[in-house]
Amino acid sequence: LDGKIYRSEDFFSGVIEYRIFPRQTRQSIPAELHTGYDGKSYTLTEDRPGWDLPLWTLDDRQLTNGLKVPIISQNSAIKSLFLPARDFWVLTLDPDTPESGVYASWDKGIELGTEFILLVHQVVQEDLIKLRDEGLLAWQTIVPVFDSWHEYRGVTVQSEPQAWMSLNLGNDALRLTLQPRTTFSVNFVGGLRAPRGHGWLVGYEPKLSLASFLPDADLTVFDEAEAPIYTATIEPGLLIDIPWRQAGNYRVVIEQSGQSDEKIVRILSWSDISPRSMDFIQTADELNLSIYGAMVRDK
Repeated sequence: LDGKIYRSEDFFSGVIEYRIFPRQTRQSIPAELHTGYDGKSYTLTEDRPGWDLPLWTLDDRQLTNGLKVPIISQNSAIKSLFLPARDFWVLTLDPDTPESGVYASWDKGIELGTEFILLVHQVVQEDLIKLRDEGLLAWQTIVPVFDSWHEYRGVTVQSEPQAWMSLNLGNDALRLTLQPRTTFSVNFVGGLRAPRGHGWLVGYEPKLSLASFLPDADLTVFDEAEAPIYTATIEPGLLIDIPWRQAGNYRVVIEQSGQSDEKIVRILSWSDISPRSMDFIQTADELNLSIYGAMVRDK
């Protein structure tokens, strides 16, 4: 089982915490998985499709050396949870709820025009300086998080793919990871997201924004009947209002210089949303209180 990195930051104190984030594998049958670390036992519980809830807090040593712990299960072939030893991690916002401020190594890649965090070991800092000096990468701030690890915050890619090709770095994996694959990307901004990132609610749909190294691109939006409802030539950095007609699935297609990309946007009606049960109940015995998620009640 692959371990990724989950980052959270306390809103009031600013304290940053990194936790191991299990990436689920495909299994033919459901299985209950258990693991342990530092004398504590953990049961892996699904957070969302493809991911389990984050587990224990990681420190400098675990980030630097990696980690492998056994998995215990009665009906699964999975034997261990493995966090690789790496010199850097790319952390992007939660794709389901970006407004949460939670970053993790989601395996979703870097999108042009979208800021991300680089968690790096000190051994690759010279490579990052070279990328900045070559005009390929920019960042807002550098924050130490451990003795040998730093966060580069507000990182953005500044140059098109061709500019990265001839660059030589001490850590070539860094170049291959950060090098953009296309000359553009599409981002959806604002609106009211449905729970769990399953789309947007009708009447509160997102706007579209293009990030690109070229001056424009062609946009076409199709409804579920594959009829085009909107076509335009758009420029980077502008917010585009799409005339979403009603609830449904829409296919958004961008074309530029022989390249194309498409995304599916789901617009839900309010009747599509059902309340979730409060699964996790914690009790604070000393105060005679029961805590149900964000709700606190007297017993």
